[in-house]
Amino acid sequence: MAVARIAIAAALVVASCGGSSPRPGGSASRESPASGLSTDTGGALSNVERRNPPHDNDSSIVIGNYPTTQQVDVIAYPPPAAVAPGQRFALTISVTPRANMHVYAPGANGYKTVALTVAPTSFVHARPLTYPPSEIYEFKPLNERVPAYRKPFTLVQEMTLDGSAAARAALRDQKSLTITGRFDYQACDDGTCYNPSSVPLAWTINLKQ
Repeated sequence: MAVARIAIAAALVVASCGGSSPRPGGSASRESPASGLSTDTGGALSNVERRNPPHDNDSSIVIGNYPTTQQVDVIAYPPPAAVAPGQRFALTISVTPRANMHVYAPGANGYKTVALTVAPTSFVHARPLTYPPSEIYEFKPLNERVPAYRKPFTLVQEMTLDGSAAARAALRDQKSLTITGRFDYQACDDGTCYNPSSVPLAWTINLKQ
């Protein structure tokens, strides 16, 4: 797999990712989206670039290897302010499908739908995630209508930092906390369905007492 450029600036990190297979009903013969798809691994490797954020206490990191074919842009946002035990905060990502691309929303049977997953972290609790409204994408060769995102959308994961005495004691000497996760999706255009992809994510949360 090729490596897409990763840039950290103003606490935002953009990752472009994907891997291609013939889209059913496009230039190649259509197959079921749940069937195995061949992967296009061609393309030269590009260098990973990292820029220091302008504020040392405000950063977020996206890491991983991605094909050069760009399907979506993912930007991760950490909370803008420091978080104290007992407070709620949000982990946010914005996703922008590239031109003529769409990703599948919850309810699109047979496809890998978008999902934001936060890894378990001590003293941090995730609340239920509500996905934004999607639109219906119609693939006319098969008369297929499925929920999808073709325009930019934002996912906001509400979190709570434990306010118990044990949490306060454990976090007393910490200035920051790193929370990891991933964004899963499958993208298609009018001629190609791409293999499901995952974008590893990490947010650095500033702490206060």
